[in-house]
Amino acid sequence: TNSKVEIDDAVSGKGICKAWAKFNGTLTGQLVGSDRHFNTTVGFYETFNVDYIIDYGVGHYHVHFENPMSNANYVVVGTTGYTTDLATAGFFAANRHGGTGNQVAPSTTGVRVNSVDRDGSAIDVLHINVAIIG
Repeated sequence: TNSKVEIDDAVSGKGICKAWAKFNGTLTGQLVGSDRHFNTTVGFYETFNVDYIIDYGVGHYHVHFENPMSNANYVVVGTTGYTTDLATAGFFAANRHGGTGNQVAPSTTGVRVNSVDRDGSAIDVLHINVAIIG
């Protein structure tokens, strides 16, 4: 028989994907206070346990979890797509400040992610995919 997995069980289990997002990094998020946010109406293709993403500028984002992680010892996996049809592909970086390149510690409420070109410069791309496993 099939069994139903409740959202609380899915987010609290160990070793599973606890949050993920696929979003468009080329859009300008909606202004919320001093930050620009992607949400269910701007920028999201699909998400799980992500309620918004802050756009800090070119290639620099903060993925905010709807339900916090139990600790910050999770794995961040990501991919990015092309900037345009003929441009080079972007690369994915996590826990990095987009403006300075300095490390940013992960937290239980979210993670910083970046899309960069092969030289390490921040770029906006059409498809950014992020998965949190813990």
